[in-house]
Amino acid sequence: MKKFLFLALIGIIAMSCNQQQPEPPIEIIAQGYCGAQGNNLVWVLSNDSVLTISGSGEMRNFETFPTTGDVVISDVPWLSYREAIKTVVIGNGVTSIGDWAFADCRNLVSATIGSSVTSIGDGSFFRCNNLTFVNIPNSVTFIGNQAFINCRSLTSIIIPDNITTIEYWTFAGCSGLISVEIPNSVTTIKEGAFAGCSGLTSVTIPNSVRTIGRRAFENCNSLTSVTIGSSVISIGNYAFFYNGNSLISIICYALIPPNLESNFVFYQVNTSSVYLHVPAESIELYRNAQGWRDFQNIVAIQD
Repeated sequence: MKKFLFLALIGIIAMSCNQQQPEPPIEIIAQGYCGAQGNNLVWVLSNDSVLTISGSGEMRNFETFPTTGDVVISDVPWLSYREAIKTVVIGNGVTSIGDWAFADCRNLVSATIGSSVTSIGDGSFFRCNNLTFVNIPNSVTFIGNQAFINCRSLTSIIIPDNITTIEYWTFAGCSGLISVEIPNSVTTIKEGAFAGCSGLTSVTIPNSVRTIGRRAFENCNSLTSVTIGSSVISIGNYAFFYNGNSLISIICYALIPPNLESNFVFYQVNTSSVYLHVPAESIELYRNAQGWRDFQNIVAIQD
């Protein structure tokens, strides 16, 4: 009997040891102000690696300083805690994300942006290499230069319907990006906007777009198809540079061939094998237009 009770007691102790230990309480590691008006916004970093921005109005823009290293040094108040940040939560009431706010937060995995934000500043998520999720709400009307440059772990981006310009190098170097939706509100794609997005296999440029800047899709080496909308009137140098042998077809709906800045727009694209699909009534125009006439297979778009 005693032996039985002893064994039962041992079992109870073992079971209690195997029970999941309670999570440690959430504690504040650091906090302060980050608003454009000073104390209009509060930042709080907790011991679960979550940085929360709350309050009302704009975040201030932060400055970067010259450095000899490969890390951006700025005057963000959470600079010394940057490696601890894994999640960013921008609360409702915040209307902007400041320039360089989360640059080089290389352990940042997720960013949730509240529906009151209208502006995402220059370099705001610069080189957040491990960022896998970010929601960009429809309230956003501006995304700055280099805002998501070298966010290599992002696999998809939905650009809000209120964006009219994709700025310089905004999504450049997002090599994990396999899906991007460019809305019909966009009229301009600036230089290097998607350069180095080597995971993209196709891209559709909507009918609203009029200009495609230099190097916009440079080194997107996995592209197999490109669709260019009917309103494009100009394409800058090296816009589709170095697509090697992966590119199979280009569909261009413009009745008048868009002006190519030079013969280097499709530099190193294999124009002898790529099929260029254009409106049937415009085939001769393309066959005689600078840059376009280099394509040896110009055919009519099939309905």
